[in-house]
Amino acid sequence: MDALYRSEINCSIESFWDMGFDVKVGDDQNGFKAEKTFRPGQWDAAARWLDAATRECYPDSQYALEGVA
Repeated sequence: MDALYRSEINCSIESFWDMGFDVKVGDDQNGFKAEKTFRPGQWDAAARWLDAATRECYPDSQYALEGVA
C-alpha cells in the first residue's frame, strides 16, 4: 500500500460484513480502472490481484517500473 501511495496510484478496499470485500484500482473522482470482489479470508489473493491489476493498469508508473511489491 505504501508503494502505491508513493507512486500516486489510488486504490480502495471496501468491506461489508459477511459479504467479503471489494478491491479497486483508481478512485471515485477519476474512475476505477479495475475492481474485484473477494470472499472473507482471501487477503493474500486480494494483495496479489491488486499488485497485478496495478501493473496492468499503470505499466509506466514508478510502481510497475521499479518492480515494487
